[in-house]
Amino acid sequence: EGAKVKAGDILAEIDSPDFGAAHADLDKARADEERKRLAFERAKELGAGEAISVKDWETARADYEQARAETSRAEKRIKNLNPFNLPISGQRVLLTSPIAGIVTERSASPALEVSPSLPAPLFVVTDSRRLWLMIDLPEKLISRIKLGSEVSIESDALPDERFSAKLVQLGQVVD
Repeated sequence: EGAKVKAGDILAEIDSPDFGAAHADLDKARADEERKRLAFERAKELGAGEAISVKDWETARADYEQARAETSRAEKRIKNLNPFNLPISGQRVLLTSPIAGIVTERSASPALEVSPSLPAPLFVVTDSRRLWLMIDLPEKLISRIKLGSEVSIESDALPDERFSAKLVQLGQVVD
């Protein structure tokens, strides 16, 4: 926490045997597709000269179509495992920062088992040049608040500084 990062900086490397297996499946599928594409091209040439039967040509075509489908399936599996196109090195997923900023929270630790059901994000990176401020107001002042209004903010932590802000959203809850 507290580290400054640039967009694209690596925050963590996640060892994922699932990615390794998915990439191996894709490599095998591509090799098989290429082999069957070449066999189909040969069969097309031979079929045109009637050197092979129509049945053999149809079999070569069906084999090639099945190989293309398997390659597509393997590509989609990788896309499902990596919907944000994170960089992958072998079976390691490189978790990168999407923005420049400061790491304000880190729940990742060595040997942590990562899954989509984790209760908190592994990292929170905040761009401190632009922050959200939540303000509770008494009911009687709500009519004076308009979206897009410019406001000036003071903080007890920095009593001699004023910060300008813009109202971009009004809450939908009354306490």
